[in-house]
Amino acid sequence: MKKEFKLKNINKKILTILSVGIIFFSSLLMLGLQAFGIPAWKNVFTACGVTEFSRHADDYPMSVHVLDVGKADSIFITCEGKNILIDAGETSIYKVVNEYLRKLDVKTLDLLVLTHQHSDHVGSMSKIVDELNIKSFMMPKLKDEIIPTFKSYEKLLVSLDKKNIRVDKPIPGKSYNIGEMKIDVFAPVEQYDNMNSNSIVFKVTYKNRSFLFTGDAGKESERDMIASGFDLKADVLKIGHHGSKTSTSQSFLNNVRPTYAVISVGEDRNKLPKKEIINRLKENNIKIYRTDLDGTVTFATNGDDIKIFCEKGND
Repeated sequence: MKKEFKLKNINKKILTILSVGIIFFSSLLMLGLQAFGIPAWKNVFTACGVTEFSRHADDYPMSVHVLDVGKADSIFITCEGKNILIDAGETSIYKVVNEYLRKLDVKTLDLLVLTHQHSDHVGSMSKIVDELNIKSFMMPKLKDEIIPTFKSYEKLLVSLDKKNIRVDKPIPGKSYNIGEMKIDVFAPVEQYDNMNSNSIVFKVTYKNRSFLFTGDAGKESERDMIASGFDLKADVLKIGHHGSKTSTSQSFLNNVRPTYAVISVGEDRNKLPKKEIINRLKENNIKIYRTDLDGTVTFATNGDDIKIFCEKGND
């Protein structure tokens, strides 16, 4: 009995020493190499032989990260050293967006886009403007009667003014380049009475691959883009309005003809995405990714091949 008691005590001491050692070693990893400018998070994952999800696309020259921010939008694009952020989710998830950008060592955004002025897209964009170097900012011009007055939007305007950042308005049909990326702006074709229809819609093309970002653009905006004769064809389509029936018409899909669709969505009372939209995508043989099921979804490309990484399991 005495020997068993001693052995139990020895085992407890060993476990205690091991636990203290693990904690101490982890602390050293978190602190270590920071003097050399290497983030602590990277030390831990590298030392443990684990790749942090946000870094899965590091070997590709371009990647599009559709962040898991619930029923909201926030999309980060990086291509050969140039960075774009589209929307910032809700205010409550700022830490998610901020942490993701921090893990990717993002300090400068070559383009920051607010697709439209709803709270689930504005989020804490003011903090992003405050904390990062913003080279260009774009958001749509609205009719006076639908200009919002909520705090997060007003804070954004103040932050832009403080840093003397010019607000560029989208010009449908305009094309320009950010590094090796070609940007084609398609919408809004006109000023609408509905906020969602005023969403900026644009395509980003890198070599032979393209991505179409739609914000919450509805069917009237889709119709006007088609009527304008724009080349909407894209490999990846960010589904409009979180998979609501108000967007993603069959005629729009006929023009985009995507291989992949991604839906930024979370649990809410509207039960999005709607079955009608999911069925339509399936009928068109489009591979579907959803942030509510797949977590953050990353599309990585060398300009020819596209590789998809899902936070909750790879493709």
